[in-house]
Amino acid sequence: MAVAWYVGRASWRRRWQGILLLGLVAGIVGGAVLGALAGARRTATAYDRLTNASQAPHVVMFVLDGYDEVAAWLEDVPSVDHFERAAGMIGRRSPQQDWYSLDAPYDSVGLGTPVLDRGRLPDPDRADEVLITLRTARNTGLDIGDVLDFHAYAPEQGGLINDDPWTVPEGPRIRAEVVGISRDPTDAQLSQTIKIVFGTPAFAKQYGSEAASDLVAIWLDDTPGADAAFQRAAAEFASTSDSAPFNAVSSAADEDSADHASRAVVTGLLIFALVAGLAGIVTIGQALRRYLARADDQQEVLLALGTPRADRAAAQLISALPFLVFAPVVAVVLAYAVSPAFPLGAARSLEPSPGLHADPLVFVIGGVAWLLLLALITFAAVWFGNSRATSEPRRRAMVRTPGGGANTAALPAAIGLTFALFPGARRRTLQRTAVFGVIVAIAGAVGSALFVASLDDFTASSERYGLPYDVTLEMPNGQSRSVLDRLAANADLEAVAGARGGTVELEGRIVDAYAIAPVKGAMSPTMESGRVPTGESEIALGPKLLDDFGKELGDTVIVATDGAEQELTIVGTAYAPMPESAGFNSEVVLAPDGFDAYANDFYVQAIARVRPAADVEAVIADLDDLFPYAVSDESLPHAPGPVRNIEQVARLPLALALFFVFLGAAAITHAAFMTATERRRDIAVLRSIGFTRRQGMTVIGAAATSMALVAAAIGIPLGILAGRFGWNAVASGLHVEPGTIVPLLSLLALALGLVAFSYLVAMVSARRSLRSGPGAMLRAE
Repeated sequence: MAVAWYVGRASWRRRWQGILLLGLVAGIVGGAVLGALAGARRTATAYDRLTNASQAPHVVMFVLDGYDEVAAWLEDVPSVDHFERAAGMIGRRSPQQDWYSLDAPYDSVGLGTPVLDRGRLPDPDRADEVLITLRTARNTGLDIGDVLDFHAYAPEQGGLINDDPWTVPEGPRIRAEVVGISRDPTDAQLSQTIKIVFGTPAFAKQYGSEAASDLVAIWLDDTPGADAAFQRAAAEFASTSDSAPFNAVSSAADEDSADHASRAVVTGLLIFALVAGLAGIVTIGQALRRYLARADDQQEVLLALGTPRADRAAAQLISALPFLVFAPVVAVVLAYAVSPAFPLGAARSLEPSPGLHADPLVFVIGGVAWLLLLALITFAAVWFGNSRATSEPRRRAMVRTPGGGANTAALPAAIGLTFALFPGARRRTLQRTAVFGVIVAIAGAVGSALFVASLDDFTASSERYGLPYDVTLEMPNGQSRSVLDRLAANADLEAVAGARGGTVELEGRIVDAYAIAPVKGAMSPTMESGRVPTGESEIALGPKLLDDFGKELGDTVIVATDGAEQELTIVGTAYAPMPESAGFNSEVVLAPDGFDAYANDFYVQAIARVRPAADVEAVIADLDDLFPYAVSDESLPHAPGPVRNIEQVARLPLALALFFVFLGAAAITHAAFMTATERRRDIAVLRSIGFTRRQGMTVIGAAATSMALVAAAIGIPLGILAGRFGWNAVASGLHVEPGTIVPLLSLLALALGLVAFSYLVAMVSARRSLRSGPGAMLRAE
C-alpha cells in the first residue's frame, strides 16, 4: 500500500492540469444538478415564505353593509384567530379599464407586513400615498412616482356594480402618488386584470365614510381544516343573515395558483437535474477514463513488478483524490452562484428575498452525495480498468465482404461499420461511453422539443382550456336580453351566448358556478368528459374539483340552497368558460335552469365568436363604440393563471434542448476523434496493403455515421417517451387533456443534422490522422 501511496501522490505534481480540468468538469455538472434541485425547492416554497413574511390574511371579506353584525359573528367563529377592518374603495380610471380596488386599513398594523419589491411604504399619516402590488404595476404600467387617478364609486353604488357594471362612478375622485411596489400573495394568480392598491390609515379616515364597502382581513388559526371550517360557517351565516351582504375571498385560490405554477417549474427542474446528471456522469466517466488511461504504461510497469491488482487500483484512486475533493466544492460554489436565477416562472414574483440564497439541505446533503457518487465512479473506473491488464485480450472482429479486395467499394464502409459496432478490447469503454453520451443528448433534445411542441399547441388552442370565443362583454343583469339580441343581429359575430357566473354551496364548499345559454350559433362549455348538463338535476364539475371530491361520472353531489339540499347527478367534467375564475378547473357548470335554482351573487356576460372572415380587432373596436362600459381589459379571452404559469417556463425546455444539442455535438466530436486516434494503427495497416487516403477517410466517416445512426435509432424513441412523460406530468397537474404533439419534421431534421454533423467531424478528424504515411503511423504506434 505504501507503493500505491507513493505512485498515486507523485501523479499530483505531474498531472495537476488534468486533475484541475477533471474537477472543473465534475464541479460544473454537480453545480448544475445541485443548482436545479435548490432552485426547485426555492420555487416550491416561495409562496409559503412570502405569506409568512407578509403575514397576509387568509380570507378577505367585502361587506357592503352591516359591518357590526359581521364583526360580532367573526368574534364567535372558532377558526378565526383575529381580523382587521379596512375601507374598501372601488373605482375606474376609464371605461376601458376594469375596476381598481383600493384598500386602506384603519389601524397602522393594517393588512399585514408588505414585502417591498422597490420603493418604500406609504407614510401612515398621509392620505395621498399608496402602495401597489407587483402584478398591478405590470397590468397598469404604474411605477414609483406615478400618480394614481381614478373615479371611485359612492357607497350607495356598492351593491349595484355586480348587477350593472355599466354604472358610472359617482364617488370621490382619488389622486395619490405610488411610493412603493410590493410582492403580494395575490400575484400568484397572474391575473391580467387585477388592480390592487393599498392606502394608509390617513386615507381610511379621510375617505372611509365614502367607501363603497368595508373590507375585513381575516387570519385563521393553525388548526387543520381551518379554511374549510370557515367557509362552512360563512355559508351558514350568509343563509341566515339578510342585513349583512358580503363576499368572502379565500387565499386558497392564490395558494392553488402558486401550487400550479411551482409544480410545472419543479417538474421541469427535476427532469433537468436528472437528465443533466445522467449526461454529466457519462461525460465525467469519459474524462476520468482518459485521465486514468494516461497512466496505462505506469500500470503495466507495476504489473510487471508483480504489484497486486488492489495496489494498482489504489495508486490510481489516490491519484484522483484531489479531483474528488475539488469537484464537490466547485459544485456547491457554482450552485450558490446561480441561485439568483431562481425561482423560475411565476413564482419569481413571489420570492420574498431575491438574490443569492444558500440552501443548507441541498448544499450539504447534495455535496456529500455528489462526493460519494464521484468516488464510486472513480473506484469502478480504476478497479475494472485494472482488471483489463490481467485478462486475455479479445480478438479483433474481422469484416467478411463478398469478393474481398481492397478496392471493393463497400469494403471501407463495412470496415468503418465494424469499427463503430465492434470496438477493440483496448479502451473499449471510452468509445461506448461516447456513444451512450450521444444517445442521452438525442433523447434529451427530442424530449425537450416534444414538450415545447405540446405546450405551444395547448396554449395556442383556447378552447382546450375552456374559452371557445373571441370576446366577452360585461352587461347589466336587467339589460342582458336586449344586449344579446343586438349582438345576435351583428353579421360579424358567428356565435353569441349569455354566460352567467355566480357561486353555489356544493358539498359544504362555496365554489364558482357557470351556465351558458346560446343565443346565436353553437356555443357551449368545453367538456373534458361526459356531456353538458341539461336540467336542474344535473351538474358538470371541473376535473380538479372532481378529484378533490373523489367522485366519478354518475355519482351525486349535494347542493344547498334556501336552507334545503338537492342531490345532483354528475354528468360530465367541464372547463370554466371564464379566464378569471377563482380556481382553475375547480368550478361547476350547470344548465341554465339549474343555475337559476341554485346559484347566488350571479352576474352575466355576453360571449361571442367572430366569423372567420372578419377582422377581430375591428369588430371589437365597433363593439367598444356601441357599449363603452362593456368592453374592457377583461374582454379579450386570455389564458387562466395556471396556463400562463406554464407558458412562463417554456424557456426551460428550450434551454434544455440547446444544452443537449451542445452535449450531443461534443459527444459526437469526441467519438469521431477518438475513433480516428484509437484506430490509427488499423488504418495504417490497411493503407500499407493498398488502401488509399480517400478510402481511409471513408472508413472513419462510416464509423462516425454508423455510431450516429445507432444513437439516433435508440435516442429518438427514448426522447419521445421522456417528452411524453414530462408533458403528461404537467398536463395532469393542470387537470387538462395532454394532447401530446410529436414534431415529426423536427425529429427528421435532427436525425439528418446528426448524421451530417458526425460525417463532417469525422472528415476533419480523418484529415488530421491521415496526414502522415502508413510507415510513420506504424512507427509512432
